[in-house]
Amino acid sequence: FRLSNAVMAMFFAMASYVQLNDPDALLWIVAYALPCFASASEALQAQWWTWQLRMRFTSAAILLSGGLLVVSVWFWLHDSACIGFNLVVCEYGRESGGSAISLIWLLLLRRDTEGIGWKRATLSTMLSLVPLAVWLALLMGDGIKYLCVGATS
Repeated sequence: FRLSNAVMAMFFAMASYVQLNDPDALLWIVAYALPCFASASEALQAQWWTWQLRMRFTSAAILLSGGLLVVSVWFWLHDSACIGFNLVVCEYGRESGGSAISLIWLLLLRRDTEGIGWKRATLSTMLSLVPLAVWLALLMGDGIKYLCVGATS
C-alpha cells in the first residue's frame, strides 16, 4: 500500500505540473496537489499524519474533487466542440478523467489503512498503475497532439 501511495504521489505531482499551461491552472494544481500530499504522507508514514488529520484532509480534498468532477462533466457534456465521449480530445473530458482518478484515490485513502487485506492491496496497486499506463500510452501514441496544446489554441 505504501508503494502504491508513492506511485500515486508521483502521478499527482506530474498531473499538477502539466497544468501550468492551462487558463485555470491554479485550480487544477491545487486539485492534484491535495491527493499528492495525502499520498506522499501515507507513503512516508509521517508521524504527524494522524488518523484525524487524514480524515479531515481527505474529506476536504474529496469535496473539491467531487465538485470539480460534477462541473467538468457538465461542461464536457455541453461543449459543442467535443464530439463523442473521447476523454483525450476534449479539455473538459481530460479534466473529468483527472477528477475521477483523484476522487477514487482519495476515497480509497479515506478508509482506515490498519487492516489492509490482499483485495485492497490488489485494488490499490491496479488503481495506481492504470493512470500511469494510460498516460504513458497517450504520450507514446497519437494522444500527444491533444495533450500538448497551448492555452491560446
